[in-house]
Amino acid sequence: MKRIGNIVAALALLSLPAAAQTPAPPAPSPEERAFIAAKIYSSVNTYFAHWQAVPHLDFDAEFKRYVARALGADTRLDFDLATAELFASLGNGHTQFVDRNLYGDALPPLAARVVEGKWVVTRSFAEGFRPGEEILMVDDQPIEEFFRQSRKYIAASDERAARRAFFFRPYVWPDRYTLTLGGGRKVVVERAKLKATPPPTPETEGRWLKEGELAYVKVPSFGESRFEQKALELVRRFREAKALVVDVRGNGGGSTPQQLTKALMGRPYRWWAEATPQTLAVLRYRREYHTNTMMTWGGETIEPGEPVFRGRLIILADGGCGSACEDFVMPFKDNGRATVIGERTAGSTGQPYLHDFGNGMLIVVGSIRTFFPDGAPFEGVGIAPDIELPASLKDLREGTDAVLRRAVEEAAKAR
Repeated sequence: MKRIGNIVAALALLSLPAAAQTPAPPAPSPEERAFIAAKIYSSVNTYFAHWQAVPHLDFDAEFKRYVARALGADTRLDFDLATAELFASLGNGHTQFVDRNLYGDALPPLAARVVEGKWVVTRSFAEGFRPGEEILMVDDQPIEEFFRQSRKYIAASDERAARRAFFFRPYVWPDRYTLTLGGGRKVVVERAKLKATPPPTPETEGRWLKEGELAYVKVPSFGESRFEQKALELVRRFREAKALVVDVRGNGGGSTPQQLTKALMGRPYRWWAEATPQTLAVLRYRREYHTNTMMTWGGETIEPGEPVFRGRLIILADGGCGSACEDFVMPFKDNGRATVIGERTAGSTGQPYLHDFGNGMLIVVGSIRTFFPDGAPFEGVGIAPDIELPASLKDLREGTDAVLRRAVEEAAKAR
């Protein structure tokens, strides 16, 4: 049941887009390009589990166009753009191309998303930006137009996820550009000179919201075991609380937190239904194989052990909760053990195949397609909260947390 590594281990560097480096690393040699292309083609045809998401894609035709662009690319960036476009055509958040050597590990100037129909800053990593501030233009283009132009390079399971990833995909951004913000204010971004301040190293943290009654645990990641282990320590500390809020907003995943689930789960629960391609040679030879020939399993009911915490459980989630984070949220939503508050989760999980080319480039290919235990679609859909509270411009600008405030109100209700 447990997915080791899930997506964070494979794609950690995708969340660390960057300034251009000087000098830029060279483009791959013709021999390297040929091998990379061959490895991509074989890996996708062997491991890719999400063909039903792209029923009209002619991958052979797409790949032929890719080969022409990739072999003729003048620069490493041109090669990367061609490869990113190919992977984006597969429409899956667990199927990505990464080039660590070209983009390094610097932060973008800001994170942004669409709130109330407007592109707004959600977090600033450099001077000149404020949360809640509207973004109007990128150079002389409306930002929505610039996003649409860049969308073909962003691999994601749906449009919502692509928009969240937009500012974290360095290859779509020029080395120098001007952002026009609300009120007409302009900020020039030069990536080579950008001095972004990284946020503090995230740690699992907890505190009493109401001494002896209501506790709060924030788990920012499942990318390393220490996050889950600290969460377990806190659950034990707060075991006598009447209610516990577990906040996994922005948790991009890692390894499925099986121990944490057991510590909080006091009733039978179900696991995902899953599927993977049956790439059997004899079926291909006989032309009986097609892209929807899948082996399926899962959806079983699991009996709980002895939980650590038995009180009222509330989980806070959002579109930044993906992969192993969704592995955590789903059973509690499915059996009603917890009340989920916030936004719909990312809608992408599964075990990716990974190949590192040794030159800074790596590919990951989603090898499992996941469904809810009853067989309903999950990929590109996500887990809907019980109480939906989308982000608001007012909360962003005032720095208030309406989701946590609602959790406190819910915890006070009799159940």
